[in-house]
Parts: sequence; C-alpha cells; structure tokens
Amino acid sequence: MRLKSIVLGINVLAASCVIAITVKYVVAPKWAMETYAETYKEYLFQCDNVMRSHLITKHQVMANVTEQSVRALEAAELGLVSCHEYDKLRKRLLILGVTEHELAYLGLQKIEENEDAVREFVDTHEFRY
Repeated sequence: MRLKSIVLGINVLAASCVIAITVKYVVAPKWAMETYAETYKEYLFQCDNVMRSHLITKHQVMANVTEQSVRALEAAELGLVSCHEYDKLRKRLLILGVTEHELAYLGLQKIEENEDAVREFVDTHEFRY
C-alpha cells in the first residue's frame, strides 16, 4: 500500500511538471500574443514616431537655437514617455515567453498596416540631396 501511494505521488508530481512546462512554454506565450499583440504594435508605432520626431527636432535645435525650437525639443522629449510603456510591455512579453522574432514580426505587421502613413512620413522628412 505504501509503495502504491509513493508511485501515485511520483505520477502526480510528474504530471504537474508536464502541465507547468506546457503552460510556461506553450500556453503563456500564445496567450500573451493574443492578448497584447495589438497594444504592442500601437506602442511600437507610437514610440518609433516619437523617437523620429525627437531626433528631427534635436537636429533643428542644433542647427538653429531659438526659444521656439527649444520648446519644441522639450515637447518632443516629453513624448518619449510613450516609449517607456512600449519598453515595459516588450519586457513583459519576453518574460511570458514571446520570442524576439515574434515581436519583430509584430513590428513588421504594423508597418504593413500603416504603409500609407509611413510613406507620407518618409516623403515629408526624407533628406533630399
């Protein structure tokens, strides 16, 4: 009787381990992708635009320091707060088991979804030689 309860305990432990591993490596990443994919794509796109805007504004200040250009740079720096939300969500998704490749793919999907906006932005800010 004691041997049967030990074997039963080992089987329960083994089954629990299999379930835990399945949840960590299969269920959690899929759940995270389903739950946060759209939010991640939005944060990614917002952060990318804010960083680009900040860079352009910073170069404008370096080229011509005026009170207006400095205020524009300060406003652009405040916009970088949105990158903090993107970074937090990115790290949460990585912790939940979403891979770097899957996150990169979400970024590519967002670019495709906003292809017109990206083209307009490039046309507006492209350096012309």
